[in-house]
Parts: sequence; C-alpha cells; structure tokens
Amino acid sequence: MTSPRNIAIVGIAGRFPGAPSVDALWELVRAGKTAAREIPAERWPLDPKRVVSSKGGPDTAASRIQCLVDDFELDVEVPAALKGRLSSLAKLTLLVGADAVKGVRFDPK
Repeated sequence: MTSPRNIAIVGIAGRFPGAPSVDALWELVRAGKTAAREIPAERWPLDPKRVVSSKGGPDTAASRIQCLVDDFELDVEVPAALKGRLSSLAKLTLLVGADAVKGVRFDPK
C-alpha cells in the first residue's frame, strides 16, 4: 500500500441550465426549482410548431421543453482570427475554464 498523498482542488466553475455558476446551481437545487422551459422561438432555425413531433425523425424535436444554458458573452482573450470560428461549446469551455482559474487560491504553507 502506498502512503497517502496530498491533493488539491484548485478551482471549480460551471454554467448550467438556469444557473450561470456553481453557487447558482446549488440555489436552484435547494429551492427545488427546475430549469426546464419552453425553448424561445428565436432559438429555433425553423417554426417550432413544424419541428416538434412525438414520432421523431430527421429534423424534429420530441418536445418544446428543454433545459438550455443561457446566452453568454465570451470575455476571454482569444486571437481575433480564431474568435469568429469557435463553436458555442468551445466558447463555453474557455469561459468556464477561465472562471475556474479565477477561483484558485494559493496558500504556500
């Protein structure tokens, strides 16, 4: 058996449906609330009434009720040539990663 090792959790961050931070997520959970909501019409590339189908199939959705991460601004410095080419997932990953690093505390003791 090896000896125990010291570990450190250096930061935590997240963006969730209905909660822009980890603290907001816990408040949502404590309050027993849900983040499920009807998708705003502007989030659909097509008329939502034509897209929703309980039968499924190509280019359809099973429900107009979803849990979505709210829109956000990417306030992380990214080269201009790359910024316009990043997917929403890449932008969210950069943003949450930066938030996690901002929360790091260092104690040299």
